[in-house]
Amino acid sequence: MKADDPADTRMMGIVHAALKSDLSRARDVLADDPPPRGRQRVALGEHVSWMLEFLHGHHSGEDQGVWPLVRDRSPGASELPDSMEADHARIAPAADAAAKAAAEYTATATDAPRVALVGALDDLLAVLVPHLDREVAEAMPVVSASMSDREWKDIEQRYFLKSKSTKELAMEGHWMLEDIDPEGYDVVVHTVPPVLRFVLIYGFGPSYRRRAKVRWSPDVALDESAARRVERWALVAGVTGCTANGLLLALYTVGLPGDESYEWTGPANDAVGAVAALSMIPMTAGVCDLLGSPGRLPLLTRSVAVGGTASAASSALLLTGAISFPVQAVIGTGFGAVLLLWTEAVGRSAATRGVLPRRLARAARIIGGTGLGGMALAAAGAALPRGSRPRSAVAATGVAMGVAGFLALPAWQIMLSRAMSRRATYVSGPRRP
Repeated sequence: MKADDPADTRMMGIVHAALKSDLSRARDVLADDPPPRGRQRVALGEHVSWMLEFLHGHHSGEDQGVWPLVRDRSPGASELPDSMEADHARIAPAADAAAKAAAEYTATATDAPRVALVGALDDLLAVLVPHLDREVAEAMPVVSASMSDREWKDIEQRYFLKSKSTKELAMEGHWMLEDIDPEGYDVVVHTVPPVLRFVLIYGFGPSYRRRAKVRWSPDVALDESAARRVERWALVAGVTGCTANGLLLALYTVGLPGDESYEWTGPANDAVGAVAALSMIPMTAGVCDLLGSPGRLPLLTRSVAVGGTASAASSALLLTGAISFPVQAVIGTGFGAVLLLWTEAVGRSAATRGVLPRRLARAARIIGGTGLGGMALAAAGAALPRGSRPRSAVAATGVAMGVAGFLALPAWQIMLSRAMSRRATYVSGPRRP
């Protein structure tokens, strides 16, 4: 299409179709039996709030940018933009009421706000849908005849796009692409140049689909028995792990060479670390049950059980003098690697199943990835020539990353226990502060 051709307003119809579809869909999901709960409830409420905020911005852009130019270019059609603005004024109270109801619904776990939001959406849809349909059928042909495509694109940029970030525009684009026909898809994706189009589609697509899945898919009910096991044993593992780390840091950072006053921290670390290793066995088994034993997680969970048992036994043998420290260190390092692999796998699985809070799942992926990356770098550094600067730099970076991962693990386990103690938040929705 040439810049001087009449305005191509097909995007307006696509936006209106997305609003009608998702507001109606949200209303139907809210009215389902059983109704949304937990993360789905929060995600759905946030999505309704976002759509109402989008609707407000959409109408404001039309009132400020589109209708004034139509009046200027087509004086004989001035009644049409006046009618559209009057519609906006009638819709605004219903949209405000729905926005208030959505905020109340998102922040609570009781049923009354859900019922109120269903009613508010019914009231909004009753006045909004006829307006959206009439605007496409009656107003857009006048808009197309009143301005060129270049002018239309300038209005879109100034009043609808300029104030939004790339991420916001990407999420809006993917929202419009849901259930769209091939012609509409072509219109939406070709509003941006090829390179940016690739980034928006493939860079932001997975994130949008994860969010959409949470709001439209019922929450997975937690296995209460497994949740209680995780709550109990993750706390034991986290507290003893933090204690063992503190003892080890004291041994290597506070104690001075020849200073015997801190020698006890070594055996104490071994004893407390053995308790931590054994506590991780029921903790990891419980998490595996919570997540439904996906992918390689069952194998990694069994590996943690074997490694935890071996690590605890090696610590006991070290305390009795039956084995040397290097032998125990190799066993402990191997167990640590398996535990990091397990943690990273849990983060990936939990992110798609909604069993754990998103931040906790993300932290698991970061901790596991950082620790494993550090161990790989340390091994790579050891293979470089002795005494070389690259060896020192790579090894030091790897050790720092590995230590960071190991130190963060017990803290993550305590956070996991806390999440399980507040599991009603994920089963029934957020509590009031």
